[in-house]
Amino acid sequence: MDSRNWRKSLVKTAKSVGFYLLLLLLFFPFFFVFFWMVQGAFKTQIQNTAVPPIFIFEPTLQNFETVFRRNPMMEFLRNSAYVAIGSTALGLLFGLPAAYVIAKYKLRILAIIILVGRIIPAISLLVPWFIMFSYLGLIGTYTVLILSHLLITLPMTIWLMIG
Repeated sequence: MDSRNWRKSLVKTAKSVGFYLLLLLLFFPFFFVFFWMVQGAFKTQIQNTAVPPIFIFEPTLQNFETVFRRNPMMEFLRNSAYVAIGSTALGLLFGLPAAYVIAKYKLRILAIIILVGRIIPAISLLVPWFIMFSYLGLIGTYTVLILSHLLITLPMTIWLMIG
């Protein structure tokens, strides 16, 4: 190998190493926050608030036990599953045919209208929806949550399925 090829190889390797070091430097804060959160879940409250921070400790599951004993976590998880499955199923049930028709017949103006529906902040619809669901007597039901999630996800579902 002559000196020019060796130099090119060295420069290429240095660029590659520099790129990965920069990538590591950029992602370190994100990984550190995630690490801090996970290790904090396995520490006692005293260990979590210790100054200076304790990095070597004996892990405990007491925090998880406390959360599951004091709160009806299984009920919360079940409620979340109902809403997630219901809104996903309805989103696909209504979004798939709508996207098919829009894509097949090239209804560009309708696709743009649906995209505008995605642009509208969902929080701006909170008061009208509250009034409507209060009138219908549905406040505090799964129906309201599922339809609210559907309002947010349906335009995006259609837009993604159009391609």
